[in-house]
Amino acid sequence: MKIEELKAIVHKGENKSLEFKERFKDEILKTISAFANSSGGTLLVGVKDNGEVFGIPLKDKAYQDIINKVLNRTGISPEFEKVEVDDKFCL
Repeated sequence: MKIEELKAIVHKGENKSLEFKERFKDEILKTISAFANSSGGTLLVGVKDNGEVFGIPLKDKAYQDIINKVLNRTGISPEFEKVEVDDKFCL
């Protein structure tokens, strides 16, 4: 996904299948579980509730740690993707 596509998704605003989070915290696991137990959805990390796309620092190890945490804590293997935003990333 390119930054333009990300911004187009963000422009739609949060709804029942699109959620924005500023940082990756354990509470995100509940959102992932909720999406998995319903019709699915998209969770964007590095985006404020107001739709500001700012990204988060995300080295390769941190990215892999997030993937492992989601899989190990929920048993869910969602699709992950990094989008570069001003030397940071949205996940």
